[in-house]
Amino acid sequence: METRKSSGATDDDEVQKTFTAFLVDAPLYKSVRLPIGPDALKTRVDYLVGPRVIRRECVQFGTVLNWVADEWVAQFGQMTVVWFSCRNCGSMFGVWFLVSTRGEYLSLTKYGQHPPPERNPPNELAAALGDDYTDF
Repeated sequence: METRKSSGATDDDEVQKTFTAFLVDAPLYKSVRLPIGPDALKTRVDYLVGPRVIRRECVQFGTVLNWVADEWVAQFGQMTVVWFSCRNCGSMFGVWFLVSTRGEYLSLTKYGQHPPPERNPPNELAAALGDDYTDF
């Protein structure tokens, strides 16, 4: 993932890590600040180029795998929808989010995902709690 500016410059790995973690783990409706500061915004950042590969759990295989998407960009101020497919089973994961400026920084806000966020605990936690974990 990179940020594109009118000069064609790119930002560092910290932006990529934050953006990827946001796509996979961010809760709905909570803004996450990207580590792009005022100096980058002064050169008119137009859009973010999204990651083509993310790592997330595949429910079918029960482990973290690579999920891939075609090349995509997130335009500032417009809702972005991106779909990733599991390389192993073809399951789909979609995210709806918005990139916006907050003062002198960029923020990401997730408005939806498919499949919906899990309400059940991870498999390891459920096994540790036993059959009665729904009582908690």
